[in-house]
Amino acid sequence: MLSQIKPMVWYLRARLSRHLDLDQRGAETLEWILIGAILVGAAIAIYGTLESGLNSTVSNITTKLDTAAQ
Repeated sequence: MLSQIKPMVWYLRARLSRHLDLDQRGAETLEWILIGAILVGAAIAIYGTLESGLNSTVSNITTKLDTAAQ
């Protein structure tokens, strides 16, 4: 059955490649978009994990600066 489908797939690919421009242009751009999305996701996850600690640290520093200024 696969041997019957394969020629049809190659035929359709050959016919559509002229219309869809399937020459892999833009593949590198999509890879960079994916890498950027992964980095943004990692940054959001890290910030979500550290958010409470960062907020308390900033609060402590602000309190000490206010106390020292008076």
